[in-house]
Amino acid sequence: MKKLIAAICLLCLLASVVKVIAQAAKLPYPIIFVHGLSGSDETFKVTMGYMRDQFLWGGQSKSIYVFDAVLNADNNDNSSIMSDDVKWENFSSEGRYITVGKRNFDEDRNNFITGWSDNNVRLFAINFAEERIRGAWGVNDFFDHSNEAAIFKQGKALGEMIKQVLEFTGCKKVILIGHSMGGLAIREYLQRLDGIGKPSWWVNKNDIKDGHKVAKVVTIGTPHYGFERAYILPFETKRLGKVLSTGIPNIKSEAVRDLSVEVEEKALLVSKNFKGPYLFGGLEKNAYQNTWTGINFFNQDINCDGNNDGTIVGINAGTSTFYKTDNPDMSLPRNIDYTWIVATNSGGKNDDIVLADRQFLDEPGDTLRTIISVASGLEKWVTHMAEGAAYQPIIRGMDEPSTNELAYELKTGESYIGLISRQTFNNTTDKDVFTFKLASSAKIKITVVDDKMGIVANHSGVTKINLLDSSNVFKKAGNVYPFTIEYDAPAGEYYLHVSGKSEGEPWKNPYRIKVETTEMNLAADFDYNISSGIAPLIVKFSDKSAGVVTKREWDFDNDGTIDSYEQNPEHYYYQPGTYSVKLIIYDGSNTDYILKSNIIKVTEDIIISSNKLAIAEYYFDNDPGQGNANKINVLHVSDYLINTKLDVSGLENGIHILGFRVKDTDAKWSHTYNKIFIKESFSNNVTSTIVYGEYFYDTDPGIGNGYSISFTPSTNISLFKLFDLKELSNGIHTLTVRFKDTHGKWSQNFTKMFLKERFSKNETVVIVKLEYYIDQDPGYDLATPVPLVSVENIEKNFFADLSKVASGIHTVYLRAKDNYNAWSHLYSKTFLKESYTAIKTLKRLEYFIDSDPGYGYGIQIGNVSTEKDSVTFIADLKNISPGIHLFNCRALDSENKWSLLFSKMFLVENSSQSKLITEVEYFFNEDPGYGKGNKVTFNPSSDLTIQLNPDLKLLLKGKNTLFIRVKDSMGSWSFLSGHEFEKVADVITKQIALKTGWNMVSMPVKQNEMKPVVLFPNKESLLFGFNDGYKVDTAFVNGKGYWLKNSKSEVVP
Repeated sequence: MKKLIAAICLLCLLASVVKVIAQAAKLPYPIIFVHGLSGSDETFKVTMGYMRDQFLWGGQSKSIYVFDAVLNADNNDNSSIMSDDVKWENFSSEGRYITVGKRNFDEDRNNFITGWSDNNVRLFAINFAEERIRGAWGVNDFFDHSNEAAIFKQGKALGEMIKQVLEFTGCKKVILIGHSMGGLAIREYLQRLDGIGKPSWWVNKNDIKDGHKVAKVVTIGTPHYGFERAYILPFETKRLGKVLSTGIPNIKSEAVRDLSVEVEEKALLVSKNFKGPYLFGGLEKNAYQNTWTGINFFNQDINCDGNNDGTIVGINAGTSTFYKTDNPDMSLPRNIDYTWIVATNSGGKNDDIVLADRQFLDEPGDTLRTIISVASGLEKWVTHMAEGAAYQPIIRGMDEPSTNELAYELKTGESYIGLISRQTFNNTTDKDVFTFKLASSAKIKITVVDDKMGIVANHSGVTKINLLDSSNVFKKAGNVYPFTIEYDAPAGEYYLHVSGKSEGEPWKNPYRIKVETTEMNLAADFDYNISSGIAPLIVKFSDKSAGVVTKREWDFDNDGTIDSYEQNPEHYYYQPGTYSVKLIIYDGSNTDYILKSNIIKVTEDIIISSNKLAIAEYYFDNDPGQGNANKINVLHVSDYLINTKLDVSGLENGIHILGFRVKDTDAKWSHTYNKIFIKESFSNNVTSTIVYGEYFYDTDPGIGNGYSISFTPSTNISLFKLFDLKELSNGIHTLTVRFKDTHGKWSQNFTKMFLKERFSKNETVVIVKLEYYIDQDPGYDLATPVPLVSVENIEKNFFADLSKVASGIHTVYLRAKDNYNAWSHLYSKTFLKESYTAIKTLKRLEYFIDSDPGYGYGIQIGNVSTEKDSVTFIADLKNISPGIHLFNCRALDSENKWSLLFSKMFLVENSSQSKLITEVEYFFNEDPGYGKGNKVTFNPSSDLTIQLNPDLKLLLKGKNTLFIRVKDSMGSWSFLSGHEFEKVADVITKQIALKTGWNMVSMPVKQNEMKPVVLFPNKESLLFGFNDGYKVDTAFVNGKGYWLKNSKSEVVP
């Protein structure tokens, strides 16, 4: 869900119930509502009732289910032991039988029915209030404060409920919605770790990724950063005034202790304030009493282990009021979608109980801001207590996830409900993401329609749906209502993106989504375009398999070696013979194969089978087109063996291609048959026989060291050879062939350039191995490997081991191999390894232009100072002609070792043309392109000196580089001039004018010292800040206003 920041006004009134559809559509996951301090399962009764009646999430029984748990079962407020206090199984206490665990929801507790029966129900609520627990209500002070118990206990009970809801519904995850303290109970369940770092309360503690079984969290009015102390006192005032209605907590309770931003330790006459240990971490003994009221808590045992001397890990990180996040040492799982609903009254500061800026976390999750308006005449504190009935923002906060990582999982064949939720400013597209899995290939049909109106009209706001595979590759879209996608899908995981724009009242107009599947059986089959011919015979194969095929393996000669992964490949048969072909197919989970035996026959001679031959023709190298080549006389027979001598006198010595084809009496042409041959002529007068031939690729290994060519010695050779290209990388190469005669004389080299390339639209090529070596190649797969994950493209930094490399100049070589065992070209880089055992001095610095005169013979650069890091000098270019040249420089040290060359290209222009500098620009770090840098204003000149005062505000602190270049009147740009510098923190100065007497002052910038006595030495008063009443502050906070009295009028720097 995108960031939601909007202001809406919701009336917490009971909405009229509208019957929407005859058949219920499910929510992907059940919802568990978690009430807050002094609340009960009735906290959300309006919201749950709306969802039951509007969305039919109550199943066929139209039910809402409740899970009762007692959190103070020993009935003793002064002790807190988890095993004694937390009960969700029936038990007896003081002669009464207490029934807890599963029941239905009903406002009248006399109508409670034990157990759950309809596993299609998606609405559940937890209840800790003794007034709603069977066997406990009606007894004064029986399990009192169960719904005001420690948050540790609430997290444990919530974990048990989640486990039982999942077992009952068969769902994989739940959605948790918490009001007020209920949001902290959810966080307690998700965040708390035990002594060995495992989750304390999760359903599956051993699954550190998904063991929480939670898909979504929504909180409303939750004091994530605690109660502000000023808002706790009205609770106790009302209780002392004997207002005993539900919703007024006891100020001494464990829950109020855990919710407190500040607590106080009392020991004899010593008193000290501490941040609340539950929220921010600390010692249990510090939580003795409430700082604001001075009233002692029932106990200090926050972790409920029976003693008060433990150390608590807080759920929040620090106490910052500017950036709020969970404790990184005990963090919220990041694979859950979070929404924090901030509820405020019309003033916007709080909901009369919890301050607005304490109701959300900056990370993780999204924030939805809303205004809760309550009918006039009600008690002020009722606003917070009524938030559970605000179903409109709650439904909006339930917006489905917008990323694949958090997608809701759908079961095929089931109908589900979703909602297009209002986004920022009501003009942003909402994207809901779902996922589903196929165990085998299938025809799928996805439909998204309006849940109220069927396919008559679209009121849900959906505008399109997109189907993507597990790699986030787009497959198909539905853009017209009713939105439908039909697709033949292989086994695997898929994502469905439902996009739309919210209109009107979105909580009234859900959409219905369904994925239907029809199984597709996998059956291998293929066809081919030709079954016989001379070598090299090119056969085109076509996959005709049934089912959704995700992978193919072709074996064109049934030798057990995979020859191709393509869908419709071509294969060259170079050797005569009869071949069987095998195809194996996969759909992600299943496999099938077919073997067709002896289907391809390859011969050496040209045999033409046709009705009647009319024309035969041939050409060399370049095809002139059918009917335009050299003619051969043929007999009109149906099968004909052509054996004729061809005239090659016009061909140069070397490698050539013979092309041959025929046409029958029906004017139909055959395929063109190609054959490679070599023409060679020897000028010596004696008869010579060619006895040996060899070939090589790219680099000549030396005469006699190439790959040998097998043939029968003869004075003339027409040779066809299958050249092995497996070890060659893709790209341009050269093939060279040469021969030797009986006199030991070698022919000239015959060279032809060719391109090796893998052509496949469907295969995926990924890099599976990187390796490097220094100087000497040990052979493929024998060099030093570089760790990597298989990817299609890679940009990798790595450290080469130079420990066994001697000092001096070396070359490192790097190459990559793909998943088809093809190696890349070598990438090389020359480097210098030097070990310094002592400080060396510089003896000589020399340079030369273009041609190297040799070490020590370059132009010496003056007297070199060993104390300088750089040397500035003027190179003599008097005798350098106009044009591009290369400047080279090197140095000699005291051990007579030369450095590597420093080289830079430069341009010498024709001095006869007078040019002016017309444009100067500069930029930092990254080149924006010629003419797009920051411009400098000046008058055009042939010689220019400029002082820059560039704006550095947008630069990051640390090292930066300033680049400058100029353009002349001929439109030519100079080379870049770069200058590295370091930016330190910006220094901002402000002056504050004070008058005699009282002044309203603030500190707009951060100072090293923020105490008023340092900043304003002539002050006459304390520093007064305002936060729901004036109070004394000891130091300034940036951006906050204060009252301060000064003894005289002055300007303070």
